[in-house]
Amino acid sequence: MKKFFWSIIIIFSCLFFSQRVLAVSYDIESYKGNLQIHSDNTATFVETVNYHFSSGYRGQIITL
Repeated sequence: MKKFFWSIIIIFSCLFFSQRVLAVSYDIESYKGNLQIHSDNTATFVETVNYHFSSGYRGQIITL
C-alpha cells in the first residue's frame, strides 16, 4: 500500500510540476557532403551544414 501511495504521489507531482519545453526554430541554408574513396579501400566523408537559428539557440550537437 505504501508503494502504491508513493507511486501516485510521484505521478501527480510529475504532472503538476512539469516544465514548458519550446521547440527551436531553424532553417538549413546549405548542405555539402564530400565523400572521398581512397585506393586502400578507406573513405573520408566531410559534411558541412549551415544553419540559421531564429531564436537564441547556440548550436547543434551531432553524434555518429
